[in-house]
Amino acid sequence: MTRRIRVTAGGMACHAPNRSVRGPCETTSDPFDCLDGSSNPAAAVKQVFEDSGITAFQGPTRKWTLEDYSSMLTRTILAEAHNTGAAMRYATNGVQFGQVIEHAEAIDATCKFMNGKAVNLADPRLLPPYHPNCMGGITPLMTPPEDPIMSPDDPRIPAEAQKMMLRK
Repeated sequence: MTRRIRVTAGGMACHAPNRSVRGPCETTSDPFDCLDGSSNPAAAVKQVFEDSGITAFQGPTRKWTLEDYSSMLTRTILAEAHNTGAAMRYATNGVQFGQVIEHAEAIDATCKFMNGKAVNLADPRLLPPYHPNCMGGITPLMTPPEDPIMSPDDPRIPAEAQKMMLRK
C-alpha cells in the first residue's frame, strides 16, 4: 500500500497505520526508538518512513522524496539540538546573549535579517534554525551588547521573520 503525506501550512498530517515496524526496530513499539545512536540518522529516519508505508511527502510547492525529506528533517532537528544545547551551555556559564551566525549566501529573509544580531539566549524562538535546512548557529557574547533583540515581538524584526519565529 502506498502512502503519501501532505504538508500543510500548519504542519504535516500523517495517516500511516499505527503498527510496529519491521527490521532493526522490531523490538520496540515506538519506531523512532531505533534512531538513538544511529551513525546515519537520515537513513534511519527514511527506513522508519518506509516501514510505515510512506513513500513521499507533498508540500504546497514541491514533492519531497523520502531521502530528501529525511535528510532535511534530520539536519534541521540536529541544528536545533546543537543551537539549543549551545545556548544552555552558555547560560550555565553566565552568558546571557549570543550572536546569530548565518551563511553569507543565505537566501532566506529571516536568516539575512538575523545574521550578526545579538539575541537573548533565554528565548529559544530567537535561535536558529529558522526554517527547514537552516544552517545558522550562535556564538556567545561575553559582554552585554548595546541593543540586543530580547524577543520575537521586537518591532525591529520584519513581520515575516516574526511570523517564522513565533511558529517555533
